[in-house]
Amino acid sequence: MKSFLIIGMGSFGHHLCRALSEQKCEIMAVDRSSAAVEDVLPLVVSAKVGDCANEDVLRSFGVESFDACFVCLGDDVLGSLQITSLLKELGAKKVFSKAEDDLQAKFLLRNGADEIDMVINQGMAKAGDWEGVLQEIKGVKHFFSEEQVVLEHLASGGAAGQG
Repeated sequence: MKSFLIIGMGSFGHHLCRALSEQKCEIMAVDRSSAAVEDVLPLVVSAKVGDCANEDVLRSFGVESFDACFVCLGDDVLGSLQITSLLKELGAKKVFSKAEDDLQAKFLLRNGADEIDMVINQGMAKAGDWEGVLQEIKGVKHFFSEEQVVLEHLASGGAAGQG
């Protein structure tokens, strides 16, 4: 059975917990807010409240024992950079970090992230602004032209590459 550490229980972290829980994965969820952690208790094996930018807190989780660690703090740029870097230093096998924009994604990759998760502006898609969506995708791809970039579409309820 796969095991995952998910840091940050905002919207993205919640959706990730739900999706992995449906796949019968073992999940440890962590957030600074006890209310955010309480919301996912039925979905996870373990839930912790703590500041993961603190190395001792992360070390106490045994990050090296998880198949992958997810940093879901896209809006907290400094926190996501610190946690991503600490996870790699502490021996995490794989680190997936959420980025709000291409600049944050670039820094996360340089700080140890194995993969970046970005959400394309759904408002443009809902409004039918397909040219705007296309330009955003092209911008991300162009920004990482020196890196190997794989653009995947995550369909709701589906897996990467489907939909």
